[in-house]
Amino acid sequence: MTETKYYTIEQLAELSKIPSTTARYYIKGYKQFFDYTRPEGAVYKLYSDKSVDILKEIRKHQKAKLAKHDIIEKLEQKFVPIYDIEAEAPKKAKTKPKQHRNGAIVNSEATQQQTKLALPQVAEQIDFLHKLNVGQIKITKRYEGQNKELQKTIDELDQTLIKKEQELKDKEQIINKLKGQVDNKSAEIDDLKVQLIKLENSYKELKKKKRLFF
Repeated sequence: MTETKYYTIEQLAELSKIPSTTARYYIKGYKQFFDYTRPEGAVYKLYSDKSVDILKEIRKHQKAKLAKHDIIEKLEQKFVPIYDIEAEAPKKAKTKPKQHRNGAIVNSEATQQQTKLALPQVAEQIDFLHKLNVGQIKITKRYEGQNKELQKTIDELDQTLIKKEQELKDKEQIINKLKGQVDNKSAEIDDLKVQLIKLENSYKELKKKKRLFF
C-alpha cells in the first residue's frame, strides 16, 4: 500500500504548476475535497498528495468557464468529498410497541397508532433536509457571479505575471549584452594604453637621438 504524502499549499502549487494564490483560492472554495492533517503544535495544514490531481482538475474546469456547482459535480465523479461540517437533522423518534409479559406484541392497532405518531417527525426531517438543500443551492448561485469575477481577476494576474517575467528576461538579456560591450571596450582601452606607452617610449628614444646629433 502506497504511503500518503502531505504537502504545504506552496508545495502543492509548485507540483500543480499554478500560482500559490490560485491554489489557496481553490482549496478554500472547494475545501470539501481536500484531505489535510495538522502537525503537532503547528498552525498550518498539510494536504494529501491527491490534492495535486484535484487542483489540476479544478484548474481545467475553471479554464473551461464552468460554474462552481458544475465543477463540484465533476469533482464528485472522480473524488470522494470530505465534509468537515455535518448538518444535524432532528432526531428520529423511537417508537417501541408495547409487549405482553411473554414478549408478544400487544396488537396491530397499537402498532399502527405509534406509527402514525412518528410520521409527523419523519415529515419534519424530510422538510428540514429539503430546506437545507434549497439553502445550499441559493448560496451556490449567489456566489457564482463573485466566483467568475474572482477567476477573471486571477487569470488577469496570471497573464500579468507571465508578461512581467518575460520583460525581466528581456532586460536580463539586454544587461548581459551591455556587459559584453563594456568588456570589449575595456579590452580596447587596454590595447590603446599599451600603444600609448609604446609611443611614449619611441618619443623618448627620438629625443635622445636628437641630443646626440645636436
